[in-house]
Amino acid sequence: MRRIITKICRNCRDPFQPKPQARKVQKYCSRKACQQVRRQRKYRRWIADPAHKAAHQERLRLWAQKYPRYWRHYRATHPNYVLEDKYRRAASLKRQRMFRKATDWQQIAVDRLKAIQTSYPPSCSAKPTDLARRVDSVVEYLRWTVEGRLFRKATGIANIGGSAG
Repeated sequence: MRRIITKICRNCRDPFQPKPQARKVQKYCSRKACQQVRRQRKYRRWIADPAHKAAHQERLRLWAQKYPRYWRHYRATHPNYVLEDKYRRAASLKRQRMFRKATDWQQIAVDRLKAIQTSYPPSCSAKPTDLARRVDSVVEYLRWTVEGRLFRKATGIANIGGSAG
């Protein structure tokens, strides 16, 4: 008789008895939530694999070659799809234009802050005055916040941590 094996679920951390057919490899218990997490993690690993991505793109390319008039026929027989796609594309272009506009304005702000910092007259003494230090720290902070926003938007990490960026 085989001994009963108890394992710890990687998701809920509760002990469970794996199924006999998969007792060596089973890492998650049979709860619905744990199985859903297991599938999500597996899917993310699968999608991140460059070999899968290349194979998927190749399959799409071959399918498109096999059915060259598919989308033309689909659009002709589905007028609602055409209308929704038109609005979706217009909204996408509008977002792109607005992003460029906001980035341009922020770049102007960075340039003006740099100009303020460089045009600030140096004090006559070697030691900076309290006022000069305060102005420098305010300008540095403003440059840091504005340039940080530009960097986050340019790299696509604008909403990390729930900030509105």
